[in-house]
Amino acid sequence: MKQPDWPFILVLSGTGKLGERIQEEPQLAHLLRPVSFTEIDVHRQEDLNELNSLCHAYAERAGHDFTEIGTVDFYRRFSIARGYSWGIAADLMIAELLIAHGKNVDILSTAMFCEAFTERLELQPGFSPFSVDDYEEIFHAQKMIELWSKSKE
Repeated sequence: MKQPDWPFILVLSGTGKLGERIQEEPQLAHLLRPVSFTEIDVHRQEDLNELNSLCHAYAERAGHDFTEIGTVDFYRRFSIARGYSWGIAADLMIAELLIAHGKNVDILSTAMFCEAFTERLELQPGFSPFSVDDYEEIFHAQKMIELWSKSKE
């Protein structure tokens, strides 16, 4: 991996616990450069634009159409489902694309995001920020990060 003619980058994404674990391994800690991201702020146009680009890029690469659901309401729901975390935002997108691919569906829907969310976090089907009206009161960002961290263990 240290060969200059072989471009390679390893991205480790997660919460503060990941950084603590990396520091426990001196060889790995020496080679890595930690980068921290701010939280997603759905009230900032730049963050909405970035979410839009991220979702469209992943969907397009996988051969799916994201156009119908790319709204401000969706991005707010998507953001809270991921605990406003940039570092782990792609995880839900990939899970949803796998569901769409498995169902042989071209046009993505919020129902598929709801399914991906509940399957990954082992919650009751249909109970997600994508399906309930009071999602901001029910789903708290810190709790979402904890649930996603536990789902990977």
